[in-house]
Amino acid sequence: MEVGAPVTTRNVTPTLRAAVPDHVDGAVLPLRGRVAHVMHRYGLPSETFVRDTVDDLAARGWEPWIAALAVDNRRGLTVPASRVLPVSGAPVPWRDRVANRVPPARTRERRAVSRRYLRALAGAPADLLHAHFGWAGADAVLAARRLRLPLLVSFHGTDLTVYPAVEPWRRRYPAMLAGADRVTVVSDFLAGLLRDAGHDGRVDVVPTGIRLERFPFRGPRAPSGGLRLVFVGRLHEGKGADLAVRALRRVRRDIPGTTLTVVGDGPERDRVRVLADRADIADAVVLRGALPHDGVALELARADVLLAPSRTLADGQAEGLPVVPREALAAGLEVVATRVGGMAEAFPPERRAELVAEGDANALADRLLALHGARGTWERRARRGRAWVAEAFAADAVADRIDAIYTDLGSRA
Repeated sequence: MEVGAPVTTRNVTPTLRAAVPDHVDGAVLPLRGRVAHVMHRYGLPSETFVRDTVDDLAARGWEPWIAALAVDNRRGLTVPASRVLPVSGAPVPWRDRVANRVPPARTRERRAVSRRYLRALAGAPADLLHAHFGWAGADAVLAARRLRLPLLVSFHGTDLTVYPAVEPWRRRYPAMLAGADRVTVVSDFLAGLLRDAGHDGRVDVVPTGIRLERFPFRGPRAPSGGLRLVFVGRLHEGKGADLAVRALRRVRRDIPGTTLTVVGDGPERDRVRVLADRADIADAVVLRGALPHDGVALELARADVLLAPSRTLADGQAEGLPVVPREALAAGLEVVATRVGGMAEAFPPERRAELVAEGDANALADRLLALHGARGTWERRARRGRAWVAEAFAADAVADRIDAIYTDLGSRA
């Protein structure tokens, strides 16, 4: 889906290099171009969608290079170390502000980071730059301009719900939006925020893809005792794990034996544990900590219902287009979620009215009880959920759309 008029190209981009063989998963592919993926941190477990994008486009002949301030989980990365460009210089001070993002810094410091990206990218044989998250786009504009490379910036959530109002990003975003050749957002909700931030050019709404093979369709579990609830997400205020515990307490009054498995870690972990103790349901709440993707898939396969009780925070942080509810729908689970940010866009249109008000644990409990009473509909709903995810979010189709954007940017030579 596209919003607005086509953007005009301000750069004279270099001609893509002649096709040469490259290897992806043992296959020899023609090289269609080299893409420098620009980000602040690469390999974060919470951002597997970035790694998936890099890998899916590599499988289509776009050789990936990585320019990042930090690299996590190197063992799980598929890009050769020789293509990972260290953005040298003094380390950026990280602190736990918004889901482990880069904290605000003075404009002078951000300019220094931009020069570091320029130095790193000047030594890469890149044909185009793809910045993942708006803050990385702001830091990559200088390199795009100096190296005369087309720049694609992809926004995912906090980079539009929070950062346009935070210094120094408030001053840097207009230059980034003016300097980007294409921009993508993952939801219509974020497209609206991008317009609010002053962007009047073309916007491509391209959701993050879901790899269906990671979440085999299981459908409803046979009834046996209480409901098996699962929460998956980083344990910070915006994800609402505390609301899940409060809803559980009430549900157990009507459905004894109902349990909650909490997958994730973060600053709210101790609070979740204390809430369960005080509600006298500690034996019904299992904290599993952060799990790899296959561990998440296993917990979803064991559950009946995913709880996604996200809330909007005081600084504006809200869901852009959450990944886990779509993964749960792919597996055939029921999902009870709040009406926040772009959450509704994760669901089939006919189910969006089922979302409950954010911050309301009683409304979550009411929805769970209503679902339990309509268990006979779960099989049909499960198949519809799987079909919706396959139709709207299949990773291959999403990668094809990004492939088309890369091709368009390369054709402007």
